[in-house]
Parts: sequence; structure tokens; C-alpha cells
Amino acid sequence: MYSVVPEIMRCGPYPCPPAYPPVYPPAYPPAFPVQAIGCALQEIEFWSEIERQHTVALRVLVPTLDEPTANELARLEGEYADIGARARILREGWCTYGTIDPVVGELGMLVNRSMAANTRLIELLATIAQANPENAAVQLLAAHFTSETRYYQRTLEQIGGMLYPGMAPGMPPAMGPGIMPGFPPGMPPTG
Repeated sequence: MYSVVPEIMRCGPYPCPPAYPPVYPPAYPPAFPVQAIGCALQEIEFWSEIERQHTVALRVLVPTLDEPTANELARLEGEYADIGARARILREGWCTYGTIDPVVGELGMLVNRSMAANTRLIELLATIAQANPENAAVQLLAAHFTSETRYYQRTLEQIGGMLYPGMAPGMPPAMGPGIMPGFPPGMPPTG
């Protein structure tokens, strides 16, 4: 095993206390970018907030939303808020674990949850656009939000590929809690 922690590892803008043990990657390749975990969590935190704002904007700005669509957007708002909050908690304190195993597992679950929420949001955006063919503002919002959500999806695929090198682009979300499909046995998180 080898240490990948510099003298003072940073937790967000603050250095971790030196009393924490060094971080050792588990069964990952020697080139596993442990420092990229913080960046991945920042991306998830940032994009979850953007997507949360999209759900609010759609509910406020699209006058023709039916009740089930508005309710589903409200549910997604809560899902994105929860994902972002969890990413922030992990980012602010991930070095306190003493190992990256729990963080990698949680990061994988956040990737899965985000991919599922994004897939559902893209479906809703298509439905909203189809229901409002004459409303140029709704068409613009739907196109813009879809473009940003697809960008977030590609970002999540990159994070998933970093965590699990066997992950293929465009892979569907997890088939079970915390399990990303297509990986060698024992490699994905299962918690």
C-alpha cells in the first residue's frame, strides 16, 4: 500500500488536521486519482443545484403544466436538493474517513441517483416541449435545460468511468441500491 496524501491534504478550503491517517486506495489502479474525488463531489454539488433550479423555473414559468408533471418536478427538486446536500457533506469532510472506500461508495451512489433524476428530467422536458409547440419561451427553456442536463449526464459518465474503469458511456443507472452495472464482482459499492 502507498500513501497518496500530501503532507497536508485539503478538505475544501481548510487543511485536514494532521492527526488523520493517510488515505490508501483499496483495489484501484496505482494511477487512481484520489484527489479527483473532491472535484467530482464539487461537480455533483454544483450541477444538482442547477438542475434543482431548473425544476423550480419550469414550475413557475410554464403556465400549462398539468398537476402530475408539476408534482414530478417538485419530487425531482427534492431529489436534486438531497443529492447536492449529500455531495456537500462528503466534500467538506471526506478526508476524515481515513480511507476512501466509504466516499467512493457514496460517490457511486450519488452518480447513480443523479443519472436517474437526469433521465427523468429529460423525459419531462420532452413532454413539456411537446405539450407547448406554439410557446417559443417554453421551447427555449426546454431546449436549454435539456442541453445542460445532458452535459451533466456526460460529466457523471466521466466520474463513473473514473471510479469504475469498466463503466461504458451511457450506461443506465444502478440496477440496485449502490450497485453500478457491468463491473467485476466485488468492485462496485454495495451499500
